[in-house]
Amino acid sequence: AKRAKSADWRNEVPAEHRPLAGNLTPEQAHAAILELRALHVELDYTVLEAYGWAAPNWREALSRPVSTSSTDHSALLTDHSPIHLAHGFQQVETLPENDRTRYTISPAARKDLLTRLLKLNHQRAAEEQNATLAQPKSPTTRKAARQPKSDPAQAPELELGLDLFGNVAAAAPMAPAAELASFAAAYPATLADSFICSLTLAMIDWEDTITATNHLDALILVTDTNLCDTLLHPGLTPENRNLLASISKESRMAKKDGLKWSNCIRYLQHRKAIILAQGNPRMLCKGPDFDTVQQSLPIVKSSIAALALEVTRQLNEIRNSHDLTPAQKSAFASIKKIHDEAYAAV
Repeated sequence: AKRAKSADWRNEVPAEHRPLAGNLTPEQAHAAILELRALHVELDYTVLEAYGWAAPNWREALSRPVSTSSTDHSALLTDHSPIHLAHGFQQVETLPENDRTRYTISPAARKDLLTRLLKLNHQRAAEEQNATLAQPKSPTTRKAARQPKSDPAQAPELELGLDLFGNVAAAAPMAPAAELASFAAAYPATLADSFICSLTLAMIDWEDTITATNHLDALILVTDTNLCDTLLHPGLTPENRNLLASISKESRMAKKDGLKWSNCIRYLQHRKAIILAQGNPRMLCKGPDFDTVQQSLPIVKSSIAALALEVTRQLNEIRNSHDLTPAQKSAFASIKKIHDEAYAAV
């Protein structure tokens, strides 16, 4: 609205849309923005309905007249919808600190949605596992499963371009193409390496973007159930503990050999699966070959990616708390040490 009332607001409109925008008065532009927000609200409730989590009369509720100064139609659904999305201007913690305000669903609704989606993923994962176990294995499959995996050389640590806090560091010479090709051939070298790369893409696929710091925190937590139990209250649920138990082998290898966080980022960048966007904080987002690379790596359950993001969100909520227990302070010290070692390797 403030931009619409500005004398030169049309200069902020993309060039391809300026001919149409040039015919709008500031009042018309403001009304169009409100209509766009209303369409976003309707789209969100349509998706909610597809999952069976919206009130039967949500369309009727959205059609009722509301003040033109607000598009918070979701307030009309408070008494009817199983999930109250509570659209409004929210602070999105995964965005840069100076640009976090977005018109979106409330943090409480987001948490409720993630909880339900995580439970749904548990259910679907169990169904897929039961279906797989019910299928008889062919002799070829059993033979392939017995073949030992090769043990390539450990991948070298390469320049990532980040400082200790994940910000842009001073420019460094580009690695020669031959060195990058050699690195891509040597990494991922272990089951844990492949898992870390797959989980990274699964989290980005779920969230679209994730900060480099949150990405490292998620990898630390999902491979260390003891840290989760110590930091989070009341700790992991039995369901989530069983989910993490399914990747216990990968977790043990990652704790023994290290997460190789910089290697993971560099490898996925080299294969154009991800883009490390400029800015503060640095953001990981999808690259042009994201889908191709994701299909070439082992499959990671989406429920594990969702859990990794959820425990990271909880970690950020308590990070600046003044009521930490001695055990939690010790756990945060352990995480800081891993961060220091990870950034020192780039």
